[in-house]
Amino acid sequence: MGFFILTNMEDFQNKPNCLVIAHLGNKTKKSQRWSYSIVEWFGIFTAKIILKNTYKKMIVCNAKSASITEIKREVELLPQHESLDIILNVHGLKTGIFLFENEFIPISTFCELFKQHKLRLVYSTACYGKYHLQEWANVKAKSAIGAAAVNGNALTEYPFFLYYWKKEHFSEVALQKSSFIKLNQLQDIIARKIFGFKEVNSSKTILGKAHINS
Repeated sequence: MGFFILTNMEDFQNKPNCLVIAHLGNKTKKSQRWSYSIVEWFGIFTAKIILKNTYKKMIVCNAKSASITEIKREVELLPQHESLDIILNVHGLKTGIFLFENEFIPISTFCELFKQHKLRLVYSTACYGKYHLQEWANVKAKSAIGAAAVNGNALTEYPFFLYYWKKEHFSEVALQKSSFIKLNQLQDIIARKIFGFKEVNSSKTILGKAHINS
């Protein structure tokens, strides 16, 4: 019995940490703020439910705490020798992301926060996340995922990705199983026709193929 308890304690100590950053309600139009705030809440709730017991510690930076200063503080508190996964639910452009009070942060500056940490996987729902992947590779993330342009399928792909990621252990397998071609096409059309986005392409690119030990 003693050995069984010791083994579980060791397993717990070896678990990675996870940082969830969710800030989507920072839109100028009230209608967009309302809808994105729901997506923001959904992103946090889904991560907590699906990934329960997966991590040693899960830190959530929501709209009120998603400033570069607060995120930096949280990152500095994490042990550098422990593996870290990042789930990024923010608005983005090709050169960076938007955080608290619409502060635009160049992606190179943001990634620098994690250069001393053992990054395993970065899953980003930010628009133009594909253009951020090399910066994540520069800080030695084993696997990073991002959208080709405006990302319109977060509500459907995101929860399925987390589910299969935890179940299958491979980020590339989880991405394949959570990407429904016809549904993605429909959501991209909605993003163009109803929400007025011009460059819409929810297709994801993965840089690196890491084995995820959940």
